Amino acid sequence: MIVTADSSYRVMAIISVYSMNYYPYLRGNLSDMVAMRDTAMLMARHNFTPIIEPNPDHLSGVSHTIRHLNHEKVTPIVMLNPRSERNNRSDLITDYQEQFGESNEYTLGLQLHSDLRSEQALEICAEIGNREVALVHSGFLEVNGFVDKIRSFPNVKTNIFIDSDCGKLYMEKFNFLPESVLVRDGIRYRSEYNRHPPFEFFSDLHITYGREKVVGFGDFLAVGRESKKHKYPQSSYSINLTYLEPERDNAMFVYHFQSDTDATPKSTGALFLNALSNLVRTLDSPHSKISNTKAIEQFRKLNEMDKYPGVSYVRQLILTHHIETLSQYNKQNGDV
Repeated sequence: MIVTADSSYRVMAIISVYSMNYYPYLRGNLSDMVAMRDTAMLMARHNFTPIIEPNPDHLSGVSHTIRHLNHEKVTPIVMLNPRSERNNRSDLITDYQEQFGESNEYTLGLQLHSDLRSEQALEICAEIGNREVALVHSGFLEVNGFVDKIRSFPNVKTNIFIDSDCGKLYMEKFNFLPESVLVRDGIRYRSEYNRHPPFEFFSDLHITYGREKVVGFGDFLAVGRESKKHKYPQSSYSINLTYLEPERDNAMFVYHFQSDTDATPKSTGALFLNALSNLVRTLDSPHSKISNTKAIEQFRKLNEMDKYPGVSYVRQLILTHHIETLSQYNKQNGDV
């Protein structure tokens, strides 16, 4: 028996020796899906639950990933109405059932955003049927009345609060649901890569989430919530890697390994290799605090081969490293 966070909020009966409940929020593109498959065994071992925001027009990769996760006894949360794609279409329920199959295990995430009316949300919940639902709170405005009506849906069991979109008073209105998770974006955005500092604070939710009266925490990994919206110029390249800072209570920070401002030529591959050489130089220093993960081994191999593998593979390694880092932290600190 595991008691997670405060025992007044949740008692979990699971076969595990680790207590940290982590919910990585990923998009349904190829690199994110491959990263999830690569870390499926780790997520199963450490009770991690991925949240997948798919592109409804390209569900086959998500379907394959769900089957892979289920094989490892991981049940993901799949967003029904991702914020960037056909937000209010309840007919996606049928699309999901056809693509993912009735037998596959996944929770449907219903995003409560500012454009969604309470009547629409309730209609979607009614159409979902018996499959478990997580409410993903992301700027929802029509709370009054909705809270009382959603109580009548026994399959709605989980809150996923996006921290920047929800206040404390709002969150308290939904505390009747048995599970609540807080998701926070640790990445700050600049107009150009070379305006990033060498490193900066990312998050300490992996330590403090119990104080927030939630049973789990999540983030948008080292790529951030708005990564699709930011197109940086080709004059620079940055590899963002998270690490734990023992001198700051094991809070998580993020390194921004950037290409040098005078690096030439300005092709993407050359700039990546320049940034990669800066990464490896830090890894080889006696003061490196970056966890030695399988993703880091791949970065080293790319440096040895002097090879740029493409943006998707770099993103995959960044995501994988982040999950592996939290897995290592959980193994060292989560025993109960």
